[in-house]
Amino acid sequence: MDTILLLSIFLVFITALVGGYLQRRRRDKVLADLQDFHAVTRMRDNSKIWGRIEVYANGLELLYAKPFQNHRGNLTTSYIMFRNSIEQVLAIYRFHTELSPENQQRRWKEIEQTRNPGAFRIALRHTGNFLNTFRDAINESMGMLLTRMKGTSSMSMLQSQDERLKKFGTEALGAVGNAYDPIMERHIGKQVVVELQTGADDKEEYTGLLREYSQAWLSVFDCRINEETRLPLGDELRLSLQRDLDFWIKLERSEDAPSGLSLSLRLESFSEQVIRCKKIVGEGYCYTLNTEIRKGETREWVLNDIPETLLAVVNRDSLPVEGMLIAPERRAGEKMVTQDIEQHLPDLFLVMESERQVDVFLPRTSAVLRHASSPVRVEY
Repeated sequence: MDTILLLSIFLVFITALVGGYLQRRRRDKVLADLQDFHAVTRMRDNSKIWGRIEVYANGLELLYAKPFQNHRGNLTTSYIMFRNSIEQVLAIYRFHTELSPENQQRRWKEIEQTRNPGAFRIALRHTGNFLNTFRDAINESMGMLLTRMKGTSSMSMLQSQDERLKKFGTEALGAVGNAYDPIMERHIGKQVVVELQTGADDKEEYTGLLREYSQAWLSVFDCRINEETRLPLGDELRLSLQRDLDFWIKLERSEDAPSGLSLSLRLESFSEQVIRCKKIVGEGYCYTLNTEIRKGETREWVLNDIPETLLAVVNRDSLPVEGMLIAPERRAGEKMVTQDIEQHLPDLFLVMESERQVDVFLPRTSAVLRHASSPVRVEY
């Protein structure tokens, strides 16, 4: 068989193989920072989804801490968003106080690498920017090389595959290149103010460290925002991930409660910020708290008025049940949950508000880099 023909077949096979691999592995470089982190996804209708994020080339999957029954009665364990669904995302928040110690270290490493990139990271970024800037020129050079190679009739197979080869070149460049933006590039690793359009006439601002950008997304790390949070009291994992609060929960029989059951909740604060505990809510139920808790302080409430509709899921034969949900670094060998409270607690949520440290991931369709926030030296 003609050597050139064999070479052509080999070249087409290799390009198809490598091109397919690159397409499967190519994830948005901004969203890639969310891999295996717990985060809150805020949708455009202002609903929020909390879970551990898996990032794919064609979308995201949020893995719930425990199975969840949707409004149709179906049991679900994750929320999947393909590219068209991702367009409905308004923002993704990664709160520092909701990360495990290992992931907190990963996060701090990302921030340090952004502030003080090493020589290798700088060189790698410059290379990616160079390839992206001259992508068209490189593609044209590839086309000219293929045209030159097609000069002989023995290259007829290669002639029919030149578009495939050029496509591979484009995909390869896209995988290593960057959606180069000279203004964004100048502010990488510096304090900026990003403006987010949340409605026709509504805007929010986020001040922090510009971590990364892509064609579709940008990320701002180490922001400070006032955030209202709804914590599910029956979610063992999420409560135990809170570094600002430790929880003690007890559900028991009570003669003082019309339903015959009472729920006790005690909170201890470890936060440097004041936490405003607003209320405890459930379907058709609201228990007003309206109290503040500071570092080192403890608050305790006893709920005797929980309606029967919320308590229908409780197995009364298993009572009392109680649990301590404590951050791992503060457990000191204690068992986090003394009983399996997840299976016994009604669907109640603690609504609270505080200033929190957060990394924000924003779609560029709604967010724009509006101001530099780092001190600059002006030459006169």
